[in-house]
Formats: sequence, structure tokens, C-alpha cells
Amino acid sequence: MKSAVFFFIIAGMLALLFFIFLGRANYRKEGDKRYDILVDFPFDLAFGKTLFSVLSRIAYLLFFLSLALIPLSYVFARGGLNSMAIFLMAVSLFDMGAASGILFVPPSKTKPHVFSSLAFFFFGGLCSFFSGLFVFQFKDDYPLLAWVMSVLFWVLALAFILLMVNPKLANWAKMNVVESPYGSYLEKPRPFWLAFSQWLCLLLHIVLFVLLCISFTLIAFL
Repeated sequence: MKSAVFFFIIAGMLALLFFIFLGRANYRKEGDKRYDILVDFPFDLAFGKTLFSVLSRIAYLLFFLSLALIPLSYVFARGGLNSMAIFLMAVSLFDMGAASGILFVPPSKTKPHVFSSLAFFFFGGLCSFFSGLFVFQFKDDYPLLAWVMSVLFWVLALAFILLMVNPKLANWAKMNVVESPYGSYLEKPRPFWLAFSQWLCLLLHIVLFVLLCISFTLIAFL
């Protein structure tokens, strides 16, 4: 059952690639504007009710489900339960719920969307912190692996928290006034901090996914 490690790794990687590929295809279908991660929300990538948008949302959720289920690979590989692995999986499922919020709650619903974003940042940090604790419990058997990976997880947790306390998020909705020969209009600043922070959080989740894959692969096969 050690092959379960590779199953979750491959499933997560494919789901992430499909989310980006299908989301971009969906965005191009909605209009001619070029997608910009510094300005546009992940919500915009999967907006609408087209086949591409639906499949993109499904792929997005499958990525986070794969991330949440990676601790199961330890159970399969070692043939027994580990309380920290089960707890990490539970926290990761809450993270998945927060991640779904930014994709299914439109930015126009300001307060719920901001709450979903903060929960996304918070649970990402919590997952990273407990991932470090999980790996650290193997310090007696694999001291180098435990120390190196734990520190990486805890640094990653700090990066998630920095997203939460970014002072620029306080005025994220402020727009720039642009003057033109035809009059003035409002334009999103670049970067548009809430949207860009969500993409940074998603990038940190990808790093978390990679670190989890490395950690659980080594623990399963060493």
C-alpha cells in the first residue's frame, strides 16, 4: 500500500494543472481581457457556468482534497494509525473548506469573501505548523529529515501568517482614479492586494503540497 503516496502526489499535481488550464480556457471564453494574477481573483478564473468553469472548480477542490488526504499515505504505508497524521488530515479538510470559499463566494460579497480569504490564510498556516509537528516526531529515527523538513514547514507557516497581517489588506478595495480624454474611470491598482494575496496563498499551498509529498514519501520508504 506504499503506492498510495504516489497516488495522492499524482492526483494533486494533475488536479492543479487542470484547474489552471481549464480556468484559463474558461477566462478566454468569457472575454478578450488577459488574465493577471496581480489583479484578478482566483474566483475570476472559474467564473460562470460553462463546462470549463465547472471542471476547473472540481479540479481545484480535488487538489485540496489530495493535499488533505496525503497523511493517509502514512497510515497505508506503516499499517497503523498515527494521531498526528489524523489530526493533520482534519485540519487540512478545514483548509479545503476555506479554500473553496474564495472560489465559490464572489468578491462582490465583500465581508464573506474577506472572511473566506483570512480563513484560507489561517488554515494554510495551521496545516504547515502541524505538518512540522508531524515530521518532528520522527527526530529520533530520522534526525536530519525531521529537523530540516520541520523548519521548512514552520517557515512556511510564518509566510501564511504574514499574508494575514499584511497592512495593505486594510485598504484592499481602494481603486485608482484614471483620467482619460473621455473622462475619468476607476481601475484596480496593480497589485490588487486581496486578489494577489489569494494567489500567493495558493502558491504557498503548492509549496506545502510539495513538502508534504517529500516528507511522507521519505517517511513511508525509509
